[in-house]
Amino acid sequence: MTEVSNVEIQEEVIPGRLYAVSAGLTSTVAVNVRNSVNLSNVLSAAAEELGQDLSYRVVLGDTTRSESLIIETVVDGVIVPVDFTNGFAQIDGVNPNTTLPTYITFNKEGIYIFTIELIDTNTQNLLAEDIELALATDVL
Repeated sequence: MTEVSNVEIQEEVIPGRLYAVSAGLTSTVAVNVRNSVNLSNVLSAAAEELGQDLSYRVVLGDTTRSESLIIETVVDGVIVPVDFTNGFAQIDGVNPNTTLPTYITFNKEGIYIFTIELIDTNTQNLLAEDIELALATDVL
């Protein structure tokens, strides 16, 4: 307890952050060029002990933009496309505390807003999110 001007304030212990996710997308990108990003997650020791099945979910702010881009990732050393329809894509089987090489090709100029989510695959509960913005342009 902390006493301030004769008023007692109950101190609350706020637990540390358990999860974090990031894509590291560059804010300005070239059109029709495969851009390399890394979907990364960090779990605290307490979160890692839960043994959750993890997935990345990529949600576009403007779902009509999904037809204007290609997302690919690496599976067993091979670059494979990620199904990205109706503004939504999900990559399952994510290992904790890792980085997944991912590629995005923007086929049209414009502004793209992404929400990158780390979710519990089984419950679909959101564990962490990161909002990324990219301006795709012919001129860099």
